[in-house]
Amino acid sequence: MEQRPSDPDPSPPVLPPAPLPTPLPAPLPGRPRAITMTGWILIVLGVPVSLAGALVMLSGALFDTIRDTPELRAQLGDLPGSFGSLLLVVGAVLLAYGVAQLVSGINILARREWARIAGLVVAILGAMVTLGSLAPGNVTTAGGTIFLLVLFAAYAEAVYALMTGSAWFNPA
Repeated sequence: MEQRPSDPDPSPPVLPPAPLPTPLPAPLPGRPRAITMTGWILIVLGVPVSLAGALVMLSGALFDTIRDTPELRAQLGDLPGSFGSLLLVVGAVLLAYGVAQLVSGINILARREWARIAGLVVAILGAMVTLGSLAPGNVTTAGGTIFLLVLFAAYAEAVYALMTGSAWFNPA
């Protein structure tokens, strides 16, 4: 059969080759376990500290109301009105410290360099306070001593991991 010029070509047209896919960037190295543990340690320890700070601040704010109750007077005697202000300040410091732990822990997991430095600062402060609490005469039970030793070990692990894991935060 002859093809006539008016008949369409039965073969499909030749398509140009597909462009090559662009190469993906090299994957980031996996997060070291010690860094993951440090992030979660700071998050887990930051929650109760933040809650305690909020509760102490609430106590300070309500101190003028509860100062005149007979139960409190029987236990503590007459307390000056400035005691409520002291509770507010202590609560604000605790709340700020707990929030700093939470924020740095979350951002350590997100590979932020500033969070590594902030986490290092809050972990060193936590280790120092815990170590100071272990001084003779401060803890009267074995359970309290064990709790403080575990808390100190957690903060010490965080300090060590953040000091030795800086390469993960600064990929070259």
